[in-house]
Amino acid sequence: MEEHLIDLRRRLATAYKDAHKRSTRMAEQRTKIANKGRKLREFVAGDLVYLHDPATKPGDSTKFHLPWKGPFAIAGKLSTVNYLIKLPDGRQMVVHVNRLKLCYKRGEAEADPLENVNEDLQRTLEIEERAKGTPSSHKTPEEEEEVEYRAPDSEDEWWEQVYSPAEIPGEDE
Repeated sequence: MEEHLIDLRRRLATAYKDAHKRSTRMAEQRTKIANKGRKLREFVAGDLVYLHDPATKPGDSTKFHLPWKGPFAIAGKLSTVNYLIKLPDGRQMVVHVNRLKLCYKRGEAEADPLENVNEDLQRTLEIEERAKGTPSSHKTPEEEEEVEYRAPDSEDEWWEQVYSPAEIPGEDE
């Protein structure tokens, strides 16, 4: 009987170790999948940040609610994801990094990505045209085709200008 209990205890210990290993491995996999593509944002003491606060007071319209409050100063870093911010009334608040975004002063912000769109587009078009071998401002005589336009005298003539005679609606030939 004792041999049976010893064997049972050994099998249960082995099953527990296997279950613990599998549970740990699955937790690591879930963490890896959840954090895929995420970047850890870091702030230093003194940085100005906005705080995301989507809550509205009862009776206030959510349509005109501004969810970003601030700016507030970072008082310190408590962990990799938690920061201490100074509120205007002197109190301090612990906030998760996902609720913060860096506040730029005017003139210090990163370059506006749409600022030089026209210039970039023009450069891209010039490069593409050079690759084709013809400049964008010059057309070959074959490409230049004078199109003469005259206003139609009647509605039938207008339809003939818009559609080819085979495509004119309502006419079966």
